[in-house]
Amino acid sequence: MFQLYISKNKAILLNKGFFSSLNDKTQFKKIMTEHINPDKIKFL
Repeated sequence: MFQLYISKNKAILLNKGFFSSLNDKTQFKKIMTEHINPDKIKFL
């Protein structure tokens, strides 16, 4: 599951099943790393 924290008390939850393929998940991670401060990203 991806947890995207919008603020301290708000988050958007995306189930990994939301993505159609492994390529879609990879693309999502790439977009996140390009547009968000790397210190604030944790992929587990």
